[in-house]
Amino acid sequence: MDIICKKDEVIGNKILWRWVDIKGWYDIHNHMLPGVDDGAKDWKEAKNMLKLAYQEGISNIIVTPHFNMKWKITPKEALLEYKKKLQEMAYEISEEYHIYLGNEIYYHHDAAEHLDQKKIFSLADSSYVLVEFSPVKEYEYIENALYQLQIGGYMPILAHAERYECLRKNTENLADLVDRGIYIQVNASSIMKEASFLNKKFIRKLLDKDLVHFIGTDTHNLSNRPPLIKKCAHYIEKRYGKERVDRLLIHNPEQILRNKTIGT
Repeated sequence: MDIICKKDEVIGNKILWRWVDIKGWYDIHNHMLPGVDDGAKDWKEAKNMLKLAYQEGISNIIVTPHFNMKWKITPKEALLEYKKKLQEMAYEISEEYHIYLGNEIYYHHDAAEHLDQKKIFSLADSSYVLVEFSPVKEYEYIENALYQLQIGGYMPILAHAERYECLRKNTENLADLVDRGIYIQVNASSIMKEASFLNKKFIRKLLDKDLVHFIGTDTHNLSNRPPLIKKCAHYIEKRYGKERVDRLLIHNPEQILRNKTIGT
């Protein structure tokens, strides 16, 4: 773990300095790009979100703006430009701060075809894709949809798995998805405070059974959905050990960038 002194910002004639605890954690589910979905409202908020995430120990972010056929879709050329601008802002904080691009895909039957045509971004130009569904979708639909993406050559990550009723009611459904090669992401805030007691109990059961592959912030803003992860990481380390933290926040996400399956 490296501890460095990092210049924060200049206010008037004063330069503010802070100590930064660099852990090199990854956030694979993130809505910092401004004006493209229900995430950051402008570049000022996006920059402040970047600063807070870095203070939390995150130095690698895959921004995942929503892709929903029912919503207005931002052209991919614009997303690439916005990602470039966010990376420039990140470099102002640290040269070791890296931004990658993906989409959070609200599943539709043409998803695999749109991925093939590069109309939708996979995660960091890999075969991994972040996929979400309506929280009340039946298990058979989710299972079949993820299987269709696998047939298409993609490695699906089920976004915020704690939200789906069919999985909360039957943990074995989620275990079956993992057995079929589906990866599971849960939100840090759900582990700590955002979720109801029953949801927390469900997530912690998943962690107990080692059925979680990724933890993301799913940050949308600085007010009620900020990019906080440190307390969650500390909780996991205390309960399951540092190796689990490293696996969830470093090693598994690194496999996305390498485009390798987890465990290889």
